[in-house]
Amino acid sequence: MTTDREPQDAEYTEQLPEKRREIAEPPQGLPVITEGDLVHAQEYVKRLVQVKKIILGATNDQDWVTLGKKPYLTESGCKKIAQVMGVNFTGLQVKEERQEIEGDLVFRYTATVTAQWNLNGRTRSVDELGEADSNDPFFREYTDHATGDKRRRPLSEVRLGNVKKKAVTNAMNRALKNILALNGTSWEDIKGAGVKEEKTSSVQYGKSKERRDDRTGDAGGDPKTRLKNVIADLALWDEVSFDDILQGLSAFVGRDGKEVACKDFSKLGGQWLEKTLAKAEKAWREHPANAPREPGAEAPEAQA
Repeated sequence: MTTDREPQDAEYTEQLPEKRREIAEPPQGLPVITEGDLVHAQEYVKRLVQVKKIILGATNDQDWVTLGKKPYLTESGCKKIAQVMGVNFTGLQVKEERQEIEGDLVFRYTATVTAQWNLNGRTRSVDELGEADSNDPFFREYTDHATGDKRRRPLSEVRLGNVKKKAVTNAMNRALKNILALNGTSWEDIKGAGVKEEKTSSVQYGKSKERRDDRTGDAGGDPKTRLKNVIADLALWDEVSFDDILQGLSAFVGRDGKEVACKDFSKLGGQWLEKTLAKAEKAWREHPANAPREPGAEAPEAQA
């Protein structure tokens, strides 16, 4: 017959060791985590932070774009990091699809690529894909500099080669971040590597006409920021590097008859900056990507 009673001290003494073992021991099938394991994990995390800083340190202000409020690694930055870390991209393929959305023909590109990284004699591979389409506001929207209003350009004015290139960059970007554990990289991480957010090119969607486009003289603000954004656009449209555009626009013949060109954007200033900006803005306004077309006219990439 059992009765309710207070357990005796001797019973507590017997039960406590068993209860402690139950708490200390993990559920069946899970490994035991020791103090040494925790110390090792902490050291490993510290090393990852250091490695990440070194990786991001391979880039500069021109290798990042601010999309909305988030950092986006450009093709040039992706290639720099890949070269520093020994990451190879193989098996690149791009598939084109066409579909009609609300009466508007849309070109959609899907790029697939494999990133390979050899670490300590072991090769790791990651497969990723990237997508882009001609409906992207980055390609379809522009600012009317007479009114400051956002406009939407027709498909005939969209350079499909750039849309395709963005899909490739997206695929390489994702593969690189995956294989090097760079996912979730924030502006704080990038600033820690010496890159300044305020010096990067920026793309803002859905802004009202009160915010004039910062690629023209109407915008006011810092001339160097305007020049950087203009060059970034020209480089994207012509599928050349930022540095190539910079050197071409800044070039002049010195008194000794030799051509001089700026190879370091950070050193451009004074009258040299003003003259380069004037040439850049003129080239930006007159570029085919901004030029109005006759109704029914199509850009070469849109013909198919």
